[in-house]
Amino acid sequence: MDIHLDFGISPKMLRQTYLYQKPKLFKGAVQNLEAASWKDINEIYQRADPTAPLFHLRKKGAIVPKEEYVESFDDLGKTRYRFIKSVIYEHMKNGASLVYNHINNEPFSDHIARQVGAHTIVSGYLAFGSDESYKNHWDTRDVYAVQLFGKKRWQLTAPDFPMP
Repeated sequence: MDIHLDFGISPKMLRQTYLYQKPKLFKGAVQNLEAASWKDINEIYQRADPTAPLFHLRKKGAIVPKEEYVESFDDLGKTRYRFIKSVIYEHMKNGASLVYNHINNEPFSDHIARQVGAHTIVSGYLAFGSDESYKNHWDTRDVYAVQLFGKKRWQLTAPDFPMP
């Protein structure tokens, strides 16, 4: 059985009450979490293009230069790029977050995203410590954060102006 999202209300009620209207934290919505593994997450990142602008490390609010954790190599006469995993891990041990925005065509994340019942843009955030990936902010779209592993303190507030 795959991971399943259960918001505890009908999809119709979710759309009528919350979608594009007000924030809501649904604790425990991820069902069958044991079906998820670090292997699933690792595969997404291993297939990622490390040179893509939507993929980066953030540390203390700043983007870490890719030259620090991406290297080129010759693959039968073609230049390709790969992550320097030891450098990424070191940055992450020191508070960096690995950010992968607009994840597309990945079965694991696509399966979860389809269950939200709204148009989605999938992004992934990985962090080892307690440092923030981002400071308090607001987004220009509804955000459905599905936390698979670890702990995080989520603080949601209503918009402070109409139709943000």
